[in-house]
Amino acid sequence: MDATQVAAKRPAPANGDAQTKKKMKKLTPEQATQLEYRKKLEACAAASNAPQALAVFREMKDNDIPLQTYLYQMILNICGQSTTQEDIVGAAFDVYEHMKTHASSTPRSKKHPVDESSYSALIKLCSKHHITDRALALIAELEAHKVSPKLRTFAPLLAEFASTLDLKQAWWVFEKLLEHEIDATEGEYIALLTASSALNDASMFYKVLGLFCDQVLVPSPSTWDVLKAFFGKSELHKGDAWQCNIGEVNDQGICSVTGSTLQSVELSREKEDALLAKVENLVCTSDERIEQWTAFKTWLDEHGPFDVIIDAANVGYFNQNFEGGGFSYPQIQTVLKAYQDKGQKPLIVLHKRRTKDHQVPEPHRAMVQQWKHDNVMFNCQYGNNDDWYEHDKVVRDVYFVTYIPVMS
Repeated sequence: MDATQVAAKRPAPANGDAQTKKKMKKLTPEQATQLEYRKKLEACAAASNAPQALAVFREMKDNDIPLQTYLYQMILNICGQSTTQEDIVGAAFDVYEHMKTHASSTPRSKKHPVDESSYSALIKLCSKHHITDRALALIAELEAHKVSPKLRTFAPLLAEFASTLDLKQAWWVFEKLLEHEIDATEGEYIALLTASSALNDASMFYKVLGLFCDQVLVPSPSTWDVLKAFFGKSELHKGDAWQCNIGEVNDQGICSVTGSTLQSVELSREKEDALLAKVENLVCTSDERIEQWTAFKTWLDEHGPFDVIIDAANVGYFNQNFEGGGFSYPQIQTVLKAYQDKGQKPLIVLHKRRTKDHQVPEPHRAMVQQWKHDNVMFNCQYGNNDDWYEHDKVVRDVYFVTYIPVMS
């Protein structure tokens, strides 16, 4: 017998039953009926039973039982997630039209009652049933009512157009993602690349591939097959099909297949600036923090550049989860020396409280003072997060800095 079965057989507390009965007695007959139907719909949601949810809706409509906005949303989301073979599109749109008419007339309702999740669910449903014209109309309506879309609003329709090799429309949907500043995932890029390859549209393939390489730094194995299929087409490459092999890249960046040294994948200047701005926005929330942050950057200018960032908090606690274990300063020294022996210049980032005598064991105090003297350690001030300093340094020196977080 598993835990779920035990929990199911365990009687509920008597006082809980009493409280539930007390609340039920306070409900009007209309409220009790609404609660009953709500529970039915919640059961449909748990079972992903769209036909039954639509049947409950029809029963509520026929009996003039009011639906709250979230119940409409629940029904439409059940339809969007459904895998039923039944044609439920027409019935789902009945819910949608009823929602627009009735939810907007209820007290305290929004001017436009249909939310993003409802639009996204219907677009997904239309895409699965290849009714793309209705999906496009829903997108137009969503935009007209200034409802903010999400990736899930566009992804199913893009996939549908790509699967039918309607590359023009698939690209139109992709441009909608860009227009609404929504980041595409690997799935959307691969859908476009697959369609481009199937159509032998090299121009579009390279266009999408350029964007893909900027956004997806580590493609999944399933993506390799798409790339191999395209580059293996001799007719697209002046009669010469590419030879595609799987290899490894060693610590020096040397490829095992070609023997060449690969260049690192670098952040664009735009993304680098955006990351730095986000870090500074987290930090610079008061005059005191602005002063501390300025001091940090001044210190870096005086004592840098550094090749390696040592996250001293993680290194110090590495493998210390045992009786008598604790923050290990010698472990930090070991990592520091290892990189110095390689001819690299490491920087220890450690919170200031970890440098106080009451924190540092007496045998290691001279070593910590030596770090300060050698300018290989920067100490974060009280109330500051050491990650801020590490992330800023990594982004600024992204071309040659290795970030070393050691996880226990």
